[in-house]
Amino acid sequence: GHTFICLAGVNMYRSLRPVLEEFQRRKMKFLFEAFDMDKKLKTDCDRHYHKCAVCNERGTPANCPYKVEKRRIIQNACGKVYGICQELSLPVSRMIWDQDADGNWNGKIKGIDDYYYAKRAATSAPLQKQKGVEA
Repeated sequence: GHTFICLAGVNMYRSLRPVLEEFQRRKMKFLFEAFDMDKKLKTDCDRHYHKCAVCNERGTPANCPYKVEKRRIIQNACGKVYGICQELSLPVSRMIWDQDADGNWNGKIKGIDDYYYAKRAATSAPLQKQKGVEA
């Protein structure tokens, strides 16, 4: 199996260094970063974001200022994690899923837990039908 280190939000990266140092002592060789996919949030203004009611923008701007800021904060924190890994000489790779052709998040499968659940459900659905189990 795989070991997961969970943070209560991407900005909790400050607590990550001692954990990674301990895992390195336990022979961890590689890290997969699997923060939620809103790190690749589409920033288009679609007038359906939860902040639309308080938005001061008039008309329909090309990009939602709230989505732009959210994505910037998340990506900045991701960069901090990569910086910590670089300082520790720990190779790291970003995990991504549920993307559109432009590399943005499709908005359906957000977390790694959701991704693994969807992947498992897709492979077990035919088996359930064979056993007569309705989803």
